[in-house]
Amino acid sequence: MTTKRLTKATVEALKPAKGVYFVWDTGTGSTRGFGIRVLPTGRKVAILKYRLRGAGRKGTARWFTIGELGPGLTFAKAKKTAQERHADVVAGGDPARDSKARALAVIEGDRLGKERTFKALADAWAKKKASLRSFAQIERIIKTHLAELHTRDMTSLTYADLETLIDKVADRAPFMARQVFLVIRAVLELGVKKRWIAENLAAKIEVEVHAPPGGRDRVLSDEELAAVWKAADTMGWPFGRAVQLLALTAARRSEVLGLDWSEINLDASLWRLPAKRSKNGEAHVIHLSPQAVTIIKALPAVENGKIPKAGLAFTTTGKTPISGITKYKARLDEKAKVKSWRLHDLRRSAATRMSEMGFYLTVVERVLNHRGVSRSGVVGIYQRAEFLPERKAALVAWGRYVEKLVSGRVDATNVVSMSKRSQ
Repeated sequence: MTTKRLTKATVEALKPAKGVYFVWDTGTGSTRGFGIRVLPTGRKVAILKYRLRGAGRKGTARWFTIGELGPGLTFAKAKKTAQERHADVVAGGDPARDSKARALAVIEGDRLGKERTFKALADAWAKKKASLRSFAQIERIIKTHLAELHTRDMTSLTYADLETLIDKVADRAPFMARQVFLVIRAVLELGVKKRWIAENLAAKIEVEVHAPPGGRDRVLSDEELAAVWKAADTMGWPFGRAVQLLALTAARRSEVLGLDWSEINLDASLWRLPAKRSKNGEAHVIHLSPQAVTIIKALPAVENGKIPKAGLAFTTTGKTPISGITKYKARLDEKAKVKSWRLHDLRRSAATRMSEMGFYLTVVERVLNHRGVSRSGVVGIYQRAEFLPERKAALVAWGRYVEKLVSGRVDATNVVSMSKRSQ
């Protein structure tokens, strides 16, 4: 067994031996558990060695084969996959098991995907509730609040899908969020009984739904914000970096988790959110503070300061945003020691601090892409200014404020402890 800093050059230089041997990635910037298996034929296979979360050093080591290096799998892609699978392990996943499950799901999905949709299951569940006085409300919830899930194959649903949906409902109708959650949980429970799905994903997302009284008015104190930031920093990519970007941009959770590289212009320090991804259906420009740019440049997909042309920034599958948000959030809470707060509170905390800094309500509401007081009624008809310079100034000031909380250096030009690690 050999250890060294694995790069494209060092891997290409590995020579075959009489027997199989392994070289493991170590040193600054290494990916934990990432290695190359070199066969006597000269073939090189990328692998990830890991232990399940909580198993400790005595736990059985597990292996996940990423694939043979070659035209179809470059070293860069193999390393990125290793980073993504390691992030899954940190979140409580098991890459080897999950890979088999995904393969089986594809096979089964081809056969049953068209008939085993969320809508089909929801209708089957609703029929059993036809005698209830609340049946009309159940039908409305399925028809309206759950419409975006109707055509989804049950096996394709993720924690992120459900949490994002419930958060959307909570944003526009706080008291309805719990009812929607209860319907989802009941529908998925029927799915488990019918063996359409292996587990009820909704059973683990009560943390965000059962918010304490007054929870939606929560503004984090400076000490709490700093604690959350530092805890997120120790978690790294993907969830930790997403939380830090949430804090710096005051964007919505679904907007950050669904961030596509095509939306980012680093040269102009701008994030252009398309109308189809914004809550109010309006395209939105988010100015990126130097601190936010630093976070983005530290993401694994960025090479030599250049971002990809397209694709999700926070994904472990390459196709969907990261899932398991509840588990990630629970770990963040454990590390930060901050109680009774939601990710949405980062947005509210940023807005509150910007207002306290002296930025007008009209500017703060534009930063949030919010249809608030300044854009309602007669005022909204005549007030069409976008306040782009003021919005930029507000987010730059907010970035400095966050940096101050984390580093204690008011005039620091570089981010201290913000994002020096990309793992």
